[in-house]
Amino acid sequence: MGLADVLVPQAEVRAAAQKLAKEIAECSPLGVLATRATMRAGLADRVRAATDNELAEADAAAPDRRLQGRRQRRERAAGAEVCGGS
Repeated sequence: MGLADVLVPQAEVRAAAQKLAKEIAECSPLGVLATRATMRAGLADRVRAATDNELAEADAAAPDRRLQGRRQRRERAAGAEVCGGS
């Protein structure tokens, strides 16, 4: 998806982030806007596609997971009704 720019050890994250922020700050505002627009173009669609793929894989791995979740929600709702909940 292109969300990671640099991979560094955990101990170096702050220094790497500050270096990247300095590079961005030194760029012209129009250049930054153009880069952001380019990087975000279609981002929502790519995120949606990746999420759909992950959900499909999860469903394939445990096809009864959704049914189990629904059953648990019904049981909780029934328990709330018995206890005077809404």
